[in-house]
Formats: sequence, C-alpha cells, structure tokens
Amino acid sequence: MEINNKLIKEEEAVKERIRKLFAGKPAKIQRRIDMRRGMNWLLAGVLLAIVVAGCAPTATPSPTPSPVPTFTPTVLGATPTPVPLPTATPTTAPLPTPTLMTVPLPTPTITEPLPTTPEEVSRISMEELKELMDSGADVVVVDCQPRSVYEQGHIPGAISLPWAMEITPTDAQQLPQDKLIITYCDCGPGEADSADVALQLIRMGFKNVKVLADPSIRGWMEAGYPMEE
Repeated sequence: MEINNKLIKEEEAVKERIRKLFAGKPAKIQRRIDMRRGMNWLLAGVLLAIVVAGCAPTATPSPTPSPVPTFTPTVLGATPTPVPLPTATPTTAPLPTPTLMTVPLPTPTITEPLPTTPEEVSRISMEELKELMDSGADVVVVDCQPRSVYEQGHIPGAISLPWAMEITPTDAQQLPQDKLIITYCDCGPGEADSADVALQLIRMGFKNVKVLADPSIRGWMEAGYPMEE
C-alpha cells in the first residue's frame, strides 16, 4: 500500500514537472506546426504545377488558310472581248542527208592446189582446142614429140619442146608465163610425155597449163583438122 502511494506521488510529481516545462509554450509549438503545414501545402502546390505543365498537350501550328479565289461577276448583255491566242509557227528543220559509206568488198581468190602427179594436170579435148583457135584465143600449143616427128607435121603455130627427164628454165624460156599453154603428144591414153612436160612447167611457175587429152594429135589428124610442117 505504501509503495502504491509512493508511485502515485512520483507520477504526480512528473506530471507537475511536465506542466511547468510546457507552461507558456503551446502557442509557440502551434505556430511551428502551422508554419510546417503551410510549407507542406506550398511544396505540394509547386509539385502539382510541375506535373500539370508536363502533361499539358503540345501546341500544334495553326493551318495556313488557302487563298480564296476571286470571282469577277459577268455583266449580262456585255459583249465579251475575244483574247487572241498566240499562233505557233512551226519550224521545219532540214533533215540530215544520210551518207552511204561504200566499203570495197575483197576480191575473192580461188586458189586451186597445184597438181603433184601428171595425172592431176588438167585436160582439154581437141574440140575445145579447135574452138579456141578458131575464135582467135591467145593460146600457146606445145608439141612434146621428138623434133623429127614435129618437123613432119604439127598443129598450126605449135612450139617444139620435146619431152626430157628434166626440162630446164632455158628450155622453157620461149614460153610466156601469162598465157594458156596446151601440151600434146602421141603417147596414147594417159598422155605420158605431154603430161610430164606440163607438170614440170607448173613446177617452174607456169600457172595455166593443160594437156590435150587422148586421142590428142592422132585424133586431131583423123578429124581432118589443119596441120602444118
């Protein structure tokens, strides 16, 4: 019981001290509380203004108004004045004259292989030879028989060039290079002597050489063609 009384007294003494400590100070404390509340409200207002400014819509530029077309009223009964249109004068430019370029064409050259054997030398018939001579063609006839046989009779105008194993350029110097040369003999089929002489002449450089085909001079005489001694 005594202890409780003692505690009660101590509690009352503490309350008395508190009342004395805060005696005359409630007004100051209230003012501080009011100031803090005012600062809090001011800070809240500033924050609200910042938020509102950030959320405000962006101003869009106002559209530029299109120009309004002007309208000129037409007076009834008035005669319209025709506006002359510009006359376009066509300009005729002279067309360029095409120039044809003439390109010379190459002359075709037919190169025949040279014969390598007497059998490959070209032949001509006695009828063809007679026709050439009658037409006045510039041909050279060569008699390849022995000289003694030649002197007994030969084709008119024929040159004597008897067959030899080797005919030299000196032997052939009497023959022209630029004319048709026709050799003949009386050797039967194959025209052995005249064909061999023709081949030798070709190897010397004579380009146009032919052989009178069998029956050659014998057929010439049998046909009654002209002869001379």
